[in-house]
Amino acid sequence: MPGQTRSEELKKFESQTPQETHAIIPEAGFERAETEPKQIEQKSDSFLEESITALKNKLRGGKKKNIVIPQVKDQLTVDIEKIMEEDLKDAFRELDTIQKEEFKIKGEETALNIRNVMRQTKIKAKAIIRLLIQWLKMLPGVNRFFIEQEAKIKADKIMALRYKHNQEKR
Repeated sequence: MPGQTRSEELKKFESQTPQETHAIIPEAGFERAETEPKQIEQKSDSFLEESITALKNKLRGGKKKNIVIPQVKDQLTVDIEKIMEEDLKDAFRELDTIQKEEFKIKGEETALNIRNVMRQTKIKAKAIIRLLIQWLKMLPGVNRFFIEQEAKIKADKIMALRYKHNQEKR
């Protein structure tokens, strides 16, 4: 190659088969790699399969665990449920049977979660309000501001209920 001219090298390069073209070209300073479309397709297919499998595993693991509602309720939980159901009888009547059951189950879960928040040493009113808002959003056709106002009123009553139960224990 040292004695050949540039045009002679190009003619020789152009006449080579694809298997021979992966050799190093001295003037260019880079290596021309042979690419096979089949290998790229196989790699991309396996990459897609791996990605899909990984996403499926993430989705399977992300399911919420069902909360088991105890059959026997303590007095505080019963009082929380009474406070939660106040002033909602009209809205509850408008629901169909399936919605009533879902609303009831969600309400019991919410009462249980509020009870767990009340067991903590430091109670966060925001956590109680957030739980109540999520539960009240299940009511169709109810104004958002009404939901927030009801949640705050009910949270205040629940907070007062905790202090009442603490006084009775002493």
